[in-house]
Order: sequence, then C-alpha cells, then structure tokens
Amino acid sequence: MNIAYLKQKMQADRIIALKIENALVEINQDLRETADTLYSGVERASWYGSCLFDDYKDVCKQLMTEDYRMLIAVKQVYLRDDVVLDMVELFFKKN
Repeated sequence: MNIAYLKQKMQADRIIALKIENALVEINQDLRETADTLYSGVERASWYGSCLFDDYKDVCKQLMTEDYRMLIAVKQVYLRDDVVLDMVELFFKKN
C-alpha cells in the first residue's frame, strides 16, 4: 500500500472518530436536559397532591392560578402576530 493512502485513511478515520465523539457528547447533553425537564414536570405534577388535603387548599388554588396564567400567556404568543414588537411597545408605553 501507498504511504499517502495510509496517511489519508488515518486522517479520515480520525475525523470520523472526532465527529462520533462530538455527537455522543451532544446526545449526552440533550439527555440530561430532557431528564431535567421531565423531573421538573413530575415535580410540578406532584405538587398537585396538596389538593388532596384540606390544610393545603390555598397551595392548590395558587398552583391552579399559576398554571392558568401560563396557559393564557402561551395562548397569547400564538394569537398575536408579533409578540416581541408588542412587548417592546408595552415597555416604552410604561416608561
């Protein structure tokens, strides 16, 4: 075999190995972010267990109010044409 061919093949193998390594690092980061998001969701859902106890009805009501406000906010993002422009306009109207 030719030395130039071996050099080129080793270089290509090195590039492939680096690409695979970078892909695995990114997959690991994505898995961690997904696990964190899932944990946050499960934690939030577990807070609704307070609705089962009479002493924590105020906590339950606060959770429902927060979730309702978030739902309205997300709905507004989809209903408005330019959310960023609306926020900038509101900022300058208040100042």
